[in-house]
Amino acid sequence: MKRLILPCTLAATFSCLTAPAFAACPNLDQLLANAYPNATTSGSGLEVDGPYRQRIDPLTVACKTWPAQPDITLMAIPRTELSPPDDDQRRGDIEVIAVDSKTGIPLARRIEKGAAFSDAVEFGGVTLDTARYETGDDRRAFAIRTRHFNRSGIFPFSDEVLWLYRLNKGDLDLLLEGLTTASSRGDIDSNCQSSSEETKRTISTGKQRAGHLPDLVIGQMVTTETTKQGNDDCVVASKTVRRTKFVLHDGDPHYGAPADKGVFKDVSYNELFSPASEE
Repeated sequence: MKRLILPCTLAATFSCLTAPAFAACPNLDQLLANAYPNATTSGSGLEVDGPYRQRIDPLTVACKTWPAQPDITLMAIPRTELSPPDDDQRRGDIEVIAVDSKTGIPLARRIEKGAAFSDAVEFGGVTLDTARYETGDDRRAFAIRTRHFNRSGIFPFSDEVLWLYRLNKGDLDLLLEGLTTASSRGDIDSNCQSSSEETKRTISTGKQRAGHLPDLVIGQMVTTETTKQGNDDCVVASKTVRRTKFVLHDGDPHYGAPADKGVFKDVSYNELFSPASEE
């Protein structure tokens, strides 16, 4: 099988999942102006209309030239609620745009509604993933990865979620929606009595049926650990590692063949997908 995701991109550490995604495009201001010609400029970036008034902070935009197609520049743009009525909850979407690298004109775009939400669990940013996602027809897909976390010292949580796309003329086809590639959660007290669970997932290509995209083989590793008070410090009381494999088939409208959005026909696969994909 051909490996699609590099292991280094799957680290589930808190620092990795909460790091900001700084833009890499030197002409980002012009690209944003082309994408949002009716936007209002403010001191904190751009303000755009949508289902509600939204803000775009350029420092949160992920932007890079696509190595597989240098004539295409990819952008992942968090659009967050400008004036949320509740300080503890902020709505937010992510818009994915493919741009002509030479002219800066958008070629295709798609909005993932709710992918940049914040409540008790905060939105931690988005990055572009341009690993070798082969689709079996001499074309490649690309991905974005969104991150959410909380700041609780007692019940820490973080996750990373992947969305896979293929550029199809003037459209961005969504191939894989909301797959959780890394997550960690715990229950910690001040007396070293704690438990934690960390999940890492990788993606490989599998068999390919005529007229379909290749199967996606999801390798899952779940590490569970408990600690207790030792003589001078916290010590590991138990640790288990469970490995599981899942196979996603190309379906309608995308991998997983959901009966309804976010609800998969094979219930054992439900745990693979983040609630962030259910808007």
